[in-house]
Amino acid sequence: MAKRNIGLIATDLDDTLLRRDKAISAHTKSVFARCREKGILIAFATARTEKASERFIRQISPDIVISDMGALARRGEETLYETPIPTSDALALLQKCLSDPRVAQIILQADSGYYCSRPLVGEGWEDYTHAKTVDFSKPADYGKIYRVTIQAFDAQTPRDLSKGFPDTGTTSYRHDGWHAMHGLDVSKGRTLRAVADVINIPIENIAAFGDDTSDIGMLRAAGIGVAMRNAIPEVKAAADFICDDCDNDGVAKWLEENIL
Repeated sequence: MAKRNIGLIATDLDDTLLRRDKAISAHTKSVFARCREKGILIAFATARTEKASERFIRQISPDIVISDMGALARRGEETLYETPIPTSDALALLQKCLSDPRVAQIILQADSGYYCSRPLVGEGWEDYTHAKTVDFSKPADYGKIYRVTIQAFDAQTPRDLSKGFPDTGTTSYRHDGWHAMHGLDVSKGRTLRAVADVINIPIENIAAFGDDTSDIGMLRAAGIGVAMRNAIPEVKAAADFICDDCDNDGVAKWLEENIL
């Protein structure tokens, strides 16, 4: 493939830029530094909160962070785009989740913090030490609520819970029965388009990388959509290219071969 004129690289984190042990290799850091030297901007586009992405932000220094699965995009301290759930809907949805016995865990992501119904313990939660365990049955002002995430081990549960909330959409993840309920228009793809307009980079000059359901819209929106070899089949079907596995520095290898 001929070298492409790319102005922005947008990459998911978990199982995409990050290896499965949550590390960013020296090789990947070097490739991103070379991209920056060429004037290419870098964006993280993750389901994580910005706070939960901090150690990776320190290593790569992205120009833009699209977090909360696309509900929020920031450039430094500047908010470029945000789509919170209407507050009344979010609080009503929260109470509905509390009363459903199929729901094992509830997480609320808001501009005021990261809240959960039970402590977050075990592998994979190392970056969430800022999470606060709260009693959601008690009234509280959480500010802007970007997402209500539940752990439930069947796909029907989030669909049942979101009924009656026409401004709410749902996204299921590949791991451990996690499902997100968010604003209807929330997606990494929509947010990437909004960010492209703000920073004045044509969408066709953006390369995006991902592996899971929430990345599909972003890969379709970008001029070049690249799926990881370890991506789910639906992501591969939405992509223009497939790169190597996340444990083999697939993003960095693809950038070296096709952009640098």
